[in-house]
This record gives sequence, structure tokens and C-alpha cells, in this order.
Amino acid sequence: MNSRCSNKGESAAVAVHDIAVFDEARKREIPLRLTFPEGVERFPLIIWSPGYGFNETHYGGLMSYWACHGYGCMTVDHEDIRSSKDLPTEVNRKTRLGDLLWIIDSIQKIIGRVGGLSDRADVSSVGIGGHSLGAHTIQLIGGATMFDEVSGARLSCSRSEPRAFFMLAPQGTGLYFDEDSWKDFHRPAMVCAGTQDVWRNGSRDYTWRTEPFYRMPVGDKYLVIIKDAFHGYGGISGVARWRAGGPINERHQSIVRSVSLLFWDAYLKGDHTAMESLISANLADDCQGEVEIVGK
Repeated sequence: MNSRCSNKGESAAVAVHDIAVFDEARKREIPLRLTFPEGVERFPLIIWSPGYGFNETHYGGLMSYWACHGYGCMTVDHEDIRSSKDLPTEVNRKTRLGDLLWIIDSIQKIIGRVGGLSDRADVSSVGIGGHSLGAHTIQLIGGATMFDEVSGARLSCSRSEPRAFFMLAPQGTGLYFDEDSWKDFHRPAMVCAGTQDVWRNGSRDYTWRTEPFYRMPVGDKYLVIIKDAFHGYGGISGVARWRAGGPINERHQSIVRSVSLLFWDAYLKGDHTAMESLISANLADDCQGEVEIVGK
């Protein structure tokens, strides 16, 4: 399937391929959607982990936007098993982490499934992003550790391959994380939060989702706060309405797309102009008080 890009400076077309890969060790099939630019000789890769209950068919607008700007995107279907309380389970967490670790190990094999990609996809320049539970999962790959209150042990699943991490609505302390969980997260990261993105029943306000940024070491870290954005960030998943997602807001979607692209351009393409925009928070000025960008 192909679609056209419309904005100046974008690739002429985007191709979409749905495939399924198989993790022999876990006897698990993993559905994937690959979205990549046509007419681009070489491009970095982005692995995307959706929010709880979403799959590879969601976030299509965001993936197409990145692809139009010269990125190959791989959206994962973790096939979440819903609990009776509609909350993520321990099985979900382990399955998601296993999926991403296997994909990182098998990325060359995966892109080889689509003709013509092997010579164009730059497997040495890989970023990884996620929304909500997806953001929770990718933190562990970036260097965050989980604390087991019973055993006192820490679990680390850090992998060196991903160069940059984009976290949309990540979780803070609690839910396996404590105050020391991010002290070894040294790679570039962007945390994005909305001021209306509160935890269930309002037990934690949006600042809880900013904790990973403040607890990570200084260096190539960015926090983006979008005024009045809910957990759905204006419909960034492509689903019109869902519980706690908030209303459709094209402006909020546009902000997520813009700040994430700056981040990817800076750290996957080495674009110094994008880097300067992040450091000087120029985007925040353009958005007339809708966005706050903090760097450290």
C-alpha cells in the first residue's frame, strides 16, 4: 500500500507493508507494520511500541509523517491480553519487553522480508519510541531498571543498539519504578507529557509522567509539556475516542509530530539545525504558549 506526502521537503510517497515474524524461542508470532519512504536511498529506523490495547494498525498518521521525512518505521502489535479490570498485567509487561528485545536482535532479518529494504534501511541508526505502556517498556531498553520490592533485586534490560528514545506519556515512580530507576539512563531521550494527562481516577497529575526526565542524568534529555493535552494527545493513535483519551485536537497531534521529528533528526540524522532548535526551544516560541520545552 502506498500513500502520497503533501508537504514541501517530504519524500514523494510512503509504502506500507504488513508482515508477521516469528520468535522461535518464545513460540510467538509478532505482527508488524512497516512504513517507509519511497525515493530515499538511505534512512534511519524507528521502532514504535503502541499504548496498551493498541496494535500495529494504529498511529498510522504519526508513522506516515516520520516516513515522509525520511524514516523507516516499524509498529509492533504486542497483542495485549486484557485483564478483568482493563489494566496491564505482568504478562503484558514481559511479553512486550520480549517482543522488543527480539525485534532489536532480528532487525536485519525483519527488513529483509520486504524487497529492496535491506540496502536502504540503516540498521546502525535506530531509534525507539512508545506511548503509555509502550513508553514504559522502552525505558527498560534505554537503561531504566525495575525494582522488585519483594526480592530487592533490580531488573535491567538495557540494549546498546537504539541510539535515541521518544517517550510519549511515560510512567514515573511506582509500577515497578523507584527513584533510582533512571540513574543509568545515559542516552538521548525526549519525554512528552500533557497537562490533562492524569493517572486513573486523578490519583496522580501530569507531573508524574515527567519524572523520568527529572531523574535521568544530565545530557541530551528533553521534556515537552503540551498545555491541555490529554492521554490521547489529540488522537495521535488514530482512534477517534477512547476512555481517558480526551477529545480530538489536531494542534496537539501536530505538536507531537513536530517535536518528535526534531528529536529524531537531531539524534538519528545528526541534523545540527534540529539540535539547535531543541536546545533553544524555538518550537515553544512558535506555539504561542502551548508548549514548554526543557532541556538538560
